[in-house]
Amino acid sequence: MLGVSRFIKVTDINAAQLRSGAYRQRSAIWALVFKEFKIRLGKSRIGFFWTMVEPIIGMIMFGLIRLSIGQSEVHHVPVMLFIGTGFIVFNAFRSGMNFIPNAIIANQGLLNYPQVKPIDTILARFILSIWLHLLASSFMLLLLWWVTGDHPSFVDPLLCIQTLVLATLLGLGVAFLIAIYGTQHESVFKLIGIIGMPMMILSGVMISMNELSASARQYLAWNPIIHLVEGFRHGAFGTRLFPEYDLGYPTLVTVLLLGLGYALYYNYRFKLLMK
Repeated sequence: MLGVSRFIKVTDINAAQLRSGAYRQRSAIWALVFKEFKIRLGKSRIGFFWTMVEPIIGMIMFGLIRLSIGQSEVHHVPVMLFIGTGFIVFNAFRSGMNFIPNAIIANQGLLNYPQVKPIDTILARFILSIWLHLLASSFMLLLLWWVTGDHPSFVDPLLCIQTLVLATLLGLGVAFLIAIYGTQHESVFKLIGIIGMPMMILSGVMISMNELSASARQYLAWNPIIHLVEGFRHGAFGTRLFPEYDLGYPTLVTVLLLGLGYALYYNYRFKLLMK
C-alpha cells in the first residue's frame, strides 16, 4: 500500500508539472502571436491592407490571362471565382514556404529566455497565418459576391474544410523542414523564394486538371497540393474530379512531413538555440 500511495503521489506531482509547463508554453506562444501580429500588420496598417488585397491581385492577374483568350468560365464556374478558390487552398499552404520558416531567425533574441523554444516561434506564426488567411479568403469571396454576384454553392462543405485543414498542415510540415535547414543555411530561403511562382502554376491555381492530357496529369498528380485544390473546388462547386484524384495521397504526405519535421526539430533543437 505504501508503494501504491507513493506512486500516486509521484504521478500527481508529474501531472502538475506537465500542466504548469504546458501553461507556460501556451503563454509564450500567445505572446509571440501578438508580437508577430503587431509586426506583420505594422503601425500604419499597410501590412493589413496588403494581406487583404494580395490574393485579390493574384486572382485578377491570372483571371485576366484566361479572359484574354476568351474563357469566361471553367467547367461552368466563373473564371475569377475558379481561380480565387485555387488561391484559397494554395495560400493556405504557401505560408509554410514563405512566412513561417523565418520565425526562428526573426525571434532569435527571444530564444535566450528559457520559456521560449524554437518550436514556439514556428507555432506562433502558424496560428497567425491561419487567422490572416481565413480573413483574407473571406474578404476575397465577399468582394467577388458583391462585384459580380458569383459565389460558391458549397455542395460538400466538409470536403472544403478537410482540404483546407490538410493544406495548412502540409504547409506546417514543409515549414518545419525549411526552418530547420534555413536557420543553419540561409541560402535555403533564397531557393524557396525562387520556386514559389512555378509551384503556384503547377498546383492547379490557374487551370483544371481535366483540361490537361492524361500524360500531363500523371506527372502533376505527384504534387499533393493539386489534389487539395481540385478537392476544394469539387466541394465548393461540384466540379468533376480528375481520374488520378486521391485525397489519401496528400493526407499521407502531410503526416510524413509533420513526423519528419518534428523528428528533425527534436534532433537539431539545441543547434537552433546556438545559431
